[in-house]
Amino acid sequence: MATKRFRLGIDADGVCAELVDLRDGRNYLARTRVPFASVTCGGESFDATAVRRDGDRLQVRFGESGVSATLRVREKPDWITFQVVELHEARPVEWLTFLQLRVRLSRRRIAAQLRRVRNERWAVSCQELNLKTHAGLEPIRGDARLFARCCRRFGFQGAAAALLAVPPEEFLDVIESLELAEGLPHPTLDGVWAKRSPAARTSYLFIDMTEQNADEVIRIAKELGFGYVMTYVNCWAKTKGSYEIDLEHYPHGLQGLKEVAEKAHAAGLKVGIHCLNGFIQKSDPLVAPIPDRRMATDGQVTLGADIDADAAFIPTREPPSDFPDDIAYNWQRQGFDVRIDDEIITYRALSTERPFGLLRCIRGARGTRKSPHKKGAIVWHLTQRFQCYLVDCDTDLAQQVAARYAEVINACQLDMIYFDGGFSNIALGEPYRWRYVPQIALQSAALWNREVRVGGAVTGSLYWHLQSFSTCNDYVAMAPKRFLEVNKLRKGRAVLENDLPTDLGWWGLHAWRPHHRATTPDQIEYVCQKALGHGAFWSLETHLDTIRKCGRWPEIKRTIATYERLRRTDYFDESVKRAIREPGAEFKLVGSDEEGWRLVPARYDPPHDVRDEATRTWTVENDLPDQPLRFRLYALPTLDRYGSARNRVLVRHDDPSRYVRSYAHSGCRSRLLPSDRRTPDGECCLVFEAASARADARGWVAHRANL
Repeated sequence: MATKRFRLGIDADGVCAELVDLRDGRNYLARTRVPFASVTCGGESFDATAVRRDGDRLQVRFGESGVSATLRVREKPDWITFQVVELHEARPVEWLTFLQLRVRLSRRRIAAQLRRVRNERWAVSCQELNLKTHAGLEPIRGDARLFARCCRRFGFQGAAAALLAVPPEEFLDVIESLELAEGLPHPTLDGVWAKRSPAARTSYLFIDMTEQNADEVIRIAKELGFGYVMTYVNCWAKTKGSYEIDLEHYPHGLQGLKEVAEKAHAAGLKVGIHCLNGFIQKSDPLVAPIPDRRMATDGQVTLGADIDADAAFIPTREPPSDFPDDIAYNWQRQGFDVRIDDEIITYRALSTERPFGLLRCIRGARGTRKSPHKKGAIVWHLTQRFQCYLVDCDTDLAQQVAARYAEVINACQLDMIYFDGGFSNIALGEPYRWRYVPQIALQSAALWNREVRVGGAVTGSLYWHLQSFSTCNDYVAMAPKRFLEVNKLRKGRAVLENDLPTDLGWWGLHAWRPHHRATTPDQIEYVCQKALGHGAFWSLETHLDTIRKCGRWPEIKRTIATYERLRRTDYFDESVKRAIREPGAEFKLVGSDEEGWRLVPARYDPPHDVRDEATRTWTVENDLPDQPLRFRLYALPTLDRYGSARNRVLVRHDDPSRYVRSYAHSGCRSRLLPSDRRTPDGECCLVFEAASARADARGWVAHRANL
């Protein structure tokens, strides 16, 4: 089978034989013999043993399994599609891989989300064509395994994928054609495909915009030179899940949000909303008074006896060993809430030895009604991430939430949405993350009636087609410059390899707090110049009250506006951008529109704390041209004196009950040990010891004290 660009050969025994570039006859398959297809039955894998073509059909047999499959093959000028037509199961099939090949390219470059491997001459990609299909790319030593598969959970019939092999400089043109021909998402911004539209590279302001403050926010965004304003989910929505409009911030409901968007449009700005993808807040109408049974669950036991409405001990037939028994955060499995019939119950501890059950329970939790329950009822553990429940994406609640996003976008004429927290949906099933993470976003997009710029903490091959940009994540208040170098820019390089615009936000504008300092102009200038040098854009996250209280806001505002104008007009040449891209390199923008602009090297030394006579004097070396000394002076908060009655004891060497649990990433370990050193009042000190055997710098350990 062939296109105008490549030929794919499959031997009669089911092994991929060739992937030939028709320009020069070069075969890009690895020498390792790889079966074209395989099935998994009862955890055992069976490779294709026979393949026969009959017109546009491939008949595939899988040896001793007795399973056979019929695939429809369509040869297009630039790609070949494979679709599962029928699966004959002599035994139950869990997974069907209906396309697989192992590619070898010298000096290869991997685009994991795009499912592409390329070098300077050739690019090969496997694209999933619907939510039934999982297309993947797996680096194997110097090769790359590309595959498409489907599973019993979502059905086999109709799963489909496309195989592309083209010169790399033509790849995006072919992908755009594929989107249009195969019915994939093909968003445009200002009438231009989002992957190429300048609007996809527009910086934006992420802020608490309301009906009341919209005029001021719009003015600020215009002064900064930004093109979009995005408002927080907790600002526009009363609760996550049902996403009713927050009438405190938008007293006129949807109409009020629409009027704010109209004001922004009249000022030449576009408006977006932030949401938490698939989250259900515990105060949402989906939770109480009757909890929606379409909320996700991740564990269950059986009620061991009848209980009345006030029982604080919930007996279970099986030990609830799989339920969380400790506080967890963010992406970790978490939560102490269970549902029995129409009541949510919060437990405080678990009994995993007889008598089994949930201890010290709060009945009628989250606004539900306390009720008696019969022996044999199912005790469901509610899936929870970031202190919220999750939508069960195997129910129509996913479509309901997706439709609500679309209703708000269409009714209010919004221009952008950010699907935050999407990776939490991995909790619905790790093997199916390729579907659950992007599902609600894709379902919602199918209902939009206007151009929408899309970002989010979401990934996936199918979602790539919908996505307008990537990289942004939560801001940090401590060492933001270092965080930009080791986190955002590293991720940004991978994003660019996936042919996506890169957002170096969310960059925070912080007011002073006892645990961190206020944002300084040089920190803002750092992200501005790195965005310029790396061909990226950025986003500023803050609150209007923080801007109002920022004493250096006029200076910060001018810096942002100037850099944005220079970035958009591509003012600096490649030599300047190359200097900016040097890790840690820092500059100061000097000049004017009349004189011209230039970047001069700058250096900002780490803080020096003056705590006593010995630290009152220190030396600064100037390795740059002669210049006056500049410094910032901070008054630092200090701890109370040792032994003060106002101090709170966190941990003691002789009280191990306070050490609840230690946590560590794989390859890491930690422990707390008594020390030979003594405190001022003669008590034993503690040593926190941590070590990592990992080859990378991504290890972490933690001890948590129960206070």
